[in-house]
Amino acid sequence: MFDPELYREFRPSYPAALFAPLLTALNRSPHAGRALRLADLGCGTGLSAASVVQALAPRLLRLNLVEPDASMLGEARGQALLVPHLDQALTTRAEATALPDASQDLVLIGSALHWMDIPTVAAECVRILAPGGLLQVFEYQFPKATDQPAL
Repeated sequence: MFDPELYREFRPSYPAALFAPLLTALNRSPHAGRALRLADLGCGTGLSAASVVQALAPRLLRLNLVEPDASMLGEARGQALLVPHLDQALTTRAEATALPDASQDLVLIGSALHWMDIPTVAAECVRILAPGGLLQVFEYQFPKATDQPAL
């Protein structure tokens, strides 16, 4: 059985360097001087959102977390780092977020695209992104630790 609490507790954060190009793009965007409306599609336990919050600090964020698994979304919703920034937590699929048209400055899909119908999600991203909005999609493989003895 999958345990979202253990997943959140033991999966490491994403490195800040992963978001450096995003920070550069945001500083050049029309959204540079105001709170950033961010949708994390397939947010899981909030690992990507928490990593972005840390990388973009002290920028003000308004987070919209989108996740079809209610237990995973519950873990994300309870993260202390995310709570001050949380706008909505939506138990729905990335293909149909229910977010308003042109309402997000940034859409984030972190290590989740493989669970999604890509053409449908692409259309949804186009629909919810505000003019000049940004999309960051990444698949990051954490270094693996093993307890195998050296030969």
